[in-house]
Amino acid sequence: MDAPSPIYLDAFATTPIAPEALAALTAQLQRPGNAHSPHAAGAWAADAVERARRAVGRLVGADPQEIIFTSGATEANNLAILGLARAAAAGGSPRRTIITSSIEHPSVLEPAAALASEGFRHLEAPVGQDGRLDLRALRALLSEDALLVAVMAANNITGVLQPIEEVARLAREAGALVHVDAAQAAGKAPLDVYAWEVDSLSLSGHKLYGPPGVGALFLASTSPFAPLPIVHGGGQERAFRSGTLPAALIAGLGTATEVALQRMDEDASRLRALEARFCDALATRQVRFQLNGSAEYRLPGAMNLAIFGVVADHLVEILSQRVAFSTGSACASGQISIAPTLKAMSIPDTIARSSVRIYFNRYSDDCDTERAAEAIADAVRERALAPGDVVQ
Repeated sequence: MDAPSPIYLDAFATTPIAPEALAALTAQLQRPGNAHSPHAAGAWAADAVERARRAVGRLVGADPQEIIFTSGATEANNLAILGLARAAAAGGSPRRTIITSSIEHPSVLEPAAALASEGFRHLEAPVGQDGRLDLRALRALLSEDALLVAVMAANNITGVLQPIEEVARLAREAGALVHVDAAQAAGKAPLDVYAWEVDSLSLSGHKLYGPPGVGALFLASTSPFAPLPIVHGGGQERAFRSGTLPAALIAGLGTATEVALQRMDEDASRLRALEARFCDALATRQVRFQLNGSAEYRLPGAMNLAIFGVVADHLVEILSQRVAFSTGSACASGQISIAPTLKAMSIPDTIARSSVRIYFNRYSDDCDTERAAEAIADAVRERALAPGDVVQ
């Protein structure tokens, strides 16, 4: 008999696929066709792709023709950062500075750093203890040399929402381009690329209840530079991203975005209620904890909690069969490391080592909150009673 699945609280890592998205993906798989083929089967696949393109456009507030499909947000971020920087250099722009926040995902930080070998420099703007970008510090970094500012819409460790509208305003005043990594925020918080006046924005299917292996990049038609491709081949997606389009995955993504738009307010309300119930359940069971990052500017249902009296990595391991959650840090050779985001927020090491990231999802329920709180309370109690136990 199969063991019961753990309570799933790791929607930062990936969300469950929506039944509607799974149905769309399956239906498309059952009718094979290459969207670039000149026959009825190809037309069926192409129609599914274009429906999804319109859906993603509606989700972010863009024209469908400004949406480029990719394999996910990592590829989309690389295309935006590497592609735009190289296009600007090829176009004669003297600007050579890429500015990111200090808490960006590696798929933003690594491309920005890699451009150093091509004559660019990478600067990081700090965040406050609330996990929000320090706008005054960003303003100080912006100069006539600033080419691109890249800031995530919502953080993948804390769920804290960033002041994108203000970031874009400062960047535009300095003449810089703006890229937004919206992988965590898409489908969960309102996005409006036109109101923000950003040049590019990335998202990923498996972060918004769609399938893994597919994502999208918004490229503003008004941007002064069109990114040079980083994937070469048959010239698909207006030559920005070559490769045969995975029509089934794209169909699933399109349906997931449609559902997200319809349910965004309902999901937000439910997730806030589950989050509050979970924290109450922990407190009732005498578990001491604190929230890391802004309580006000945060994705509904997402939190980073320091649970006192335990080492977070140990807690995750102990409960791995009962509750699925994580720390966002790495543990190798017995050495506990701290999530870079918490370091950037100046969270004390003793607090950071006890911190876990928890994200309820659309399909979580009241029973999940109670069972998860009970499991965590049991584990904390057992650790407290363990003779000779030392919290690192």
